[in-house]
Amino acid sequence: YVGYSVVSSGITNEISSGTQHDELAELKSSYSNLSVMFDSVKATYYAGSTDDIQTYNDAKIELSRANAAIEKVQSALDAGKPSNEVDSRIVFAKEKLQAAYDAYNNL
Repeated sequence: YVGYSVVSSGITNEISSGTQHDELAELKSSYSNLSVMFDSVKATYYAGSTDDIQTYNDAKIELSRANAAIEKVQSALDAGKPSNEVDSRIVFAKEKLQAAYDAYNNL
């Protein structure tokens, strides 16, 4: 039974780890797409007033926070952290990415 339990546990971790890697890839892809969107409007805001530049920079900070959260997911996976910790980092990264999308949409 102990041998079965260890093997079963290993399979479960590999399955969730594979899903987590897929979610990380999706996060990175979404981040990349959003980053391109930010870059495409940067010149418009930088050509405007100081307030326009500040508005853009404030929104861009949300994008940086999302990137940092995504990097924490990557590091947790690379370090072999427990599945529940990786999952919580994924949820946090999704929240930060959504905040960055919201900031972009409010530009």
